[in-house]
Amino acid sequence: MALPPIDPEIGERQTLKKIREWYRGIVEALVEQRAAVQHAIRTGSPVGVRFVLMTESNVEEYYDTQR
Repeated sequence: MALPPIDPEIGERQTLKKIREWYRGIVEALVEQRAAVQHAIRTGSPVGVRFVLMTESNVEEYYDTQR
């Protein structure tokens, strides 16, 4: 489904620098979450519902796809 165009009167303009900073922040958060989920799997700690039946290998694939 196509997204509607941004109204230039209310849409927020972004510079490439801001977009890159946002992207780096997202990647950093994914790396940190991946490590936390893998640690939880190794130690038998609770994980989020989407990760309950995943192995470490499954988690690697999931986060590789997300990145």
